[in-house]
Amino acid sequence: MAVFGYQNLGFGAGGEQGIVEIDVGAIDFNGSSSKIEYTNNFFKFLGGPMNTSGGSPNAQGFVSFWIKPDTITSAGSKPIMQIGTHDGTPSIRLAYNYSSGGVGGMYLEADFIGTADDASASVKYTTTIGSITGNAWNHIAIGITVGTITDFFIDGAKVSSFGASGSGADTAPADTENTVFGYDGSAYGNFCLAEVYIDEVYRNTLSDLNKFISKVANASTPLVKPSPAGKPVRLPSDTTHYYLTGTASTWANQGTNTLGTQTLSNITDCADSPSD
Repeated sequence: MAVFGYQNLGFGAGGEQGIVEIDVGAIDFNGSSSKIEYTNNFFKFLGGPMNTSGGSPNAQGFVSFWIKPDTITSAGSKPIMQIGTHDGTPSIRLAYNYSSGGVGGMYLEADFIGTADDASASVKYTTTIGSITGNAWNHIAIGITVGTITDFFIDGAKVSSFGASGSGADTAPADTENTVFGYDGSAYGNFCLAEVYIDEVYRNTLSDLNKFISKVANASTPLVKPSPAGKPVRLPSDTTHYYLTGTASTWANQGTNTLGTQTLSNITDCADSPSD
């Protein structure tokens, strides 16, 4: 696990100006038995339910995380995170997949499934085929407005996406519905994960995103994403954000908000991290 420096602009470890050295940990999901369960809904801190059919209230916010998925070369959806269930089906599900029809490549998908009275209503958002890379660290940012996913950013760049398979679903899991990373009730994901962050601010500019993926060489110069991979910045613990980070032995919430009881199953340290 590498150590890197960045210019502290008031949102990192320590309060002084200058280069600060921090470690970034990452955890590994083995694809067969690894998962992390919580007793509450991950999106509860957005101030309203995720709702894709125009109901009220409508959640707004931002999700950021680093993922290193296994390389897959045949179609198959592998879960990153799921929240809640309706008739045994996750009501919100984020996954990575592979398209073998025509041009192959890996992409992200986000499902909003079911309503209070109609489990068949759904909408699925997918990113551009080939937008994520297997066996490499990808920074994922998701912008949410009026209860819908409006933007996907990968490594700081906005990627095309579209919604399909339905006109929309009123997906509003209760605050007390479980959140599970790495498992959706039938399949396991095989990936490394680091620096999971959510808040009620809709971040859709490169300067916003670079706070999560870049180190700053000089406070007087613009934030510039390093090449080939960005470096995550550890944001402060506070009451307005929900933040998960650490290693297999220290993975935990870093703020005062909580997802409730955390149960780790067969989680190990990843061989590397986004800062390597």
